[in-house]
Amino acid sequence: MKKKLVSCILVVCMLLTMLPTMAWAEETNTLYIDEGSIVIEDGLWTQTTENGVATGTDIDVTIAQKNAETPTTNTITVESGNPIITLSGVNISASAEAFTLKSGTATLVLSGDNTLIGAGNKAAVKIKSNATLSIDGDGSLTAQGGKYAAGIGSSYNDGSDGGNLIIEGGTINVTGSESAAAIGSGKYALFGDITINGGNITVTSDFAGICTATDKTGGGNITINGGDVNVTLKKCSPDESWGKFAAIGGGSGSWDKFFEAAET
Repeated sequence: MKKKLVSCILVVCMLLTMLPTMAWAEETNTLYIDEGSIVIEDGLWTQTTENGVATGTDIDVTIAQKNAETPTTNTITVESGNPIITLSGVNISASAEAFTLKSGTATLVLSGDNTLIGAGNKAAVKIKSNATLSIDGDGSLTAQGGKYAAGIGSSYNDGSDGGNLIIEGGTINVTGSESAAAIGSGKYALFGDITINGGNITVTSDFAGICTATDKTGGGNITINGGDVNVTLKKCSPDESWGKFAAIGGGSGSWDKFFEAAET
């Protein structure tokens, strides 16, 4: 009898020690990316850590990093739904895409300084077809894709092509790679509509700055309604049949100013 009583007391004590952590996580809705990759799907987030799998029912979360000076290889994936995700000082250098939106309509709110880097032929921020990503906030985002991949948009030879991007605010610095746009389409891939309504956007690319079809026919429209957009290009040899390109400060499909940068 005494052994059973002691066992029950120990179990209760263990549960009580867990309660403050559980309550804190529920109250703040803050997840730390350096503890494990995060998947968000239809009202549920899941994070796989070295201690197991944690889940929650609130998909409007803040994702931070305890040690942002050291890049993590953990990733963020939105499978579906309409989450609002605040990035608060994350530094991801992934072995694939750092952030992937597979379907639905997601919003990234930028807080603090954030860095997302894709590896190999992968985009840093990948938006698949039938998905729309909005970016807003008063923080910053630095995004760089791997070879032949966009910084924000589609990866190399992406069979699903890309979805749509809306930039409402934030300071966004995007670097493109060989044969890919910095924002928009990767090599042998298309991207959907790109709309810029605000923000401070700096684009640097070896090939195309903002483009929905770098080497394929098709792609969505590019519309710049506001914001401060600066593009620096290198090694560009455009062919208008490849797709629609945005002029700096101009509207959809304009070519006149986009290729002012000298070839290096």
